[in-house]
Amino acid sequence: MPVFVLIFVLSFALALGLFFWRLLHREKFRAIEAQQKQKEIEERQRRAYFAQARILNISKSETIGRTDVKVDLSLEVMPPNSKSYQTSATWLVDLTSLSRVQQAASLLLIFLTKSMLRITGCQPVILLI
Repeated sequence: MPVFVLIFVLSFALALGLFFWRLLHREKFRAIEAQQKQKEIEERQRRAYFAQARILNISKSETIGRTDVKVDLSLEVMPPNSKSYQTSATWLVDLTSLSRVQQAASLLLIFLTKSMLRITGCQPVILLI
């Protein structure tokens, strides 16, 4: 009988030790994961291409859920070292930023690759300025 008790106590102690080890090292693993994500973001920013844009027209808007509005925009996009062009796009805009989406408003577009400098099915990141 004492052998079974010893095995039970050792098993319980091992499980308890493993639990606390994971609990103590969880923050370390999260920090490593956060560093990897930060490096990925910095690499994307380093390779990104920027373009100015101006809203020419807002044709319709529609509320999507509680926090977003779907807007159809006509834009004039002005890539650096390239000819400006006009295009249309449909974007989801957060309700808190909707007041800044007005005709003649300026946008800063961030394209992840040079081939995306033309707005097609791939939408750039939008910064309202």
